[in-house]
This record gives sequence, structure tokens and C-alpha cells, in this order.
Amino acid sequence: MEPKRALALPHLLDRLSLIRRPRTGPLDGKELLKRSLTDFYRRPESRPSVSVDVVRPESTCGRSHAWMADSTPIDVFSPSTQAFENALSGLDTNGRLPFIVVGNDPEMVEECTEVARIYEDHATRLPIDVTVHRGLTREELSQVFQRRSAFVHYIGHCDVDGLRCVDGNLATGSIPESNAQTFFLNACGSFYEGRALIERGSVAGGVTFSKVLNEQAATVGTTFARLLLSGFSIDRAMQLARRQIMMGKNYAVVGDGTHVLGGRRDRHPGTIVADRTDGGRFAITYDVLPNWTAGSWYYPEGMGTDRPHLLGTTTESTLDLESFLRMLESIDAPVVYDGRFFWPEELATQLRSRG
Repeated sequence: MEPKRALALPHLLDRLSLIRRPRTGPLDGKELLKRSLTDFYRRPESRPSVSVDVVRPESTCGRSHAWMADSTPIDVFSPSTQAFENALSGLDTNGRLPFIVVGNDPEMVEECTEVARIYEDHATRLPIDVTVHRGLTREELSQVFQRRSAFVHYIGHCDVDGLRCVDGNLATGSIPESNAQTFFLNACGSFYEGRALIERGSVAGGVTFSKVLNEQAATVGTTFARLLLSGFSIDRAMQLARRQIMMGKNYAVVGDGTHVLGGRRDRHPGTIVADRTDGGRFAITYDVLPNWTAGSWYYPEGMGTDRPHLLGTTTESTLDLESFLRMLESIDAPVVYDGRFFWPEELATQLRSRG
């Protein structure tokens, strides 16, 4: 470890036993699938895009992985000492969480509208205030990041000169300070812009390594939004959201991926993994990862049991179709079925249509 990285150790003391020397393995060519369908990329081909060289860290038995070596990792988040220190300042907004949605391209208006709708729907149950901006200039976008907020969701383009605005590009490294606690830069090759936001004051955010397809970017963006509001950490939300698309490994997290919106650690959302058995029944696993909380417990939703389980453990059951459908109707947890990501209402509709 380089001496400068030792400054991160005080922030990792309660996870010290999980720290290992960085090791990488060969990168499978399929892991960063290249596509020739350029018409639908989020970045017009006339603009030079950013592309990041990545490595594949060797996995361990952990449930979540971070990489603090010099190289850029795939499949794990990239923390920094600066991100940990930024988290110490907290977010003083009188109990409200400001959410800002920025749509900086008219061709992406539907995605911007849908993301804003998801946030506004949750505003009836959570203490969040949603503001939507469209077509911002460089100065206006700079002011958005300098404003104190819980989350900034940028939808638009990015190239080597920075985030696209109506009057040019904004390089986030030129911003005096970033008071956006977390963010999602849903644009092609936004990795370096996201890392610059961490250096300017942010805690964590979602980024991309290279080009992303427009439709797939919209899918990841809207799913990521709902998962964050459900209480998932930035990294866990990204892990789940990117399962929906073929090019999911283009998405990553910079900063402290364990961070939860508003810094809350009392919410522990669950995930359901389901597979159909040879007998036509469904093998169900209910999984809850703790948000930096050890020794607490949860009650598995829809599993027909009132027995508590320790956080970090799973609950397993086998259900017939009707019982599984009733479970899907009673929960709001994401479901990984046959390796694919679903919201419970989506999977219930699909299963009913197949009989």
C-alpha cells in the first residue's frame, strides 16, 4: 500500500480483517462487450468519447468489494480517502433530502421525466424534495453541483471535455467544490468526471467506463433511482441495476460505495433470488445485506415466517406458483429470477401471462 492510502485506514478499522493485498486476474474479452450499433449510443459519434482501461480484481468470499489500488477495477467500487473524509461532513438540510434531476439533451426527455416521476412518487413517503432542470449551461450545471443536495442525477452526454451543456462542456474538475453528496452521471465515459466530483467534495456516485446504449442507459438509470430510494447502498443499487442490460459492466461506482442516501444506516432492504425447479415450483432465497450494521436482524417479507434472521444471512423456501404470486404482490423488493432482474409487479405479470 502506498503511504498516501494509509490515510484511509482509520475509516476502515471496523473492516480491517477484510482488507487484502490487491490482486488481479485476466480480463475476459466478453466482460467488456463491444457493440457496432453506434446509432443508439448515448454519445454522437462525431464527438471523441472517454474510454477507461480496467482490470478484474480476484474475488474473495466477501459480499461487497472495494479496490484502492492504482488501477481501475471492474465489478467492484473505487473508494478513496477523500470520499471517506467527505462523508464526515454529513448533510444538514433540516431533515429534507434535496434531489436534483438534470436532463441536458432533448432526445432524452422521456428518461428524464420517468426518473423525476420515480423520485416524486417516493416523495410522498420519504423526506425528499425533487427539482428538475433541463438544458443547463456550463455555469448553471456547475451551480447545481455546488448546491447542497443529497443526490444529483445527470442525464445527457459526456466526452473528453466533460459533461455536455447547451453552451459547451463542463469539466467537473473545474468546479470549486461539489456539495452533491451523491450522484449518477448517466452518460458515456463519465468515470473521470465522477472521480473529479469525489475530489471536489462528493461521497459516492454512479459512472460509466465508455459508450453506453441510449435505451439501456435509461433502463439502468430508472432502476438505479428506485433502488436508492428503497434504501440500498450506492454500490448494491448499481450491482442490481446493471443486471438488466447486456453491457452492465460498463457501469461502476466511485467513492464510498457503502454510502446510503442521507447517510441512513437503519434501513436494510432485501433482495429475492428465485429459480424454477424441475417440478414447476420456485426455489426462493431472501437475502438482506446490512448497511454497516452488525448483530441486528430482519423479518423476511412474504416468506410465511415470523422468525427473525440475522442481517447478512439468507432465508430459503420452496413455493408453488400461487404462493409465489402472492408473495410478489405483498413485497416491494427487487427479484433476480433466472438470472435476470425484475421488480415484483413485472415478474408477477410475466408469470401470469405464461400460465
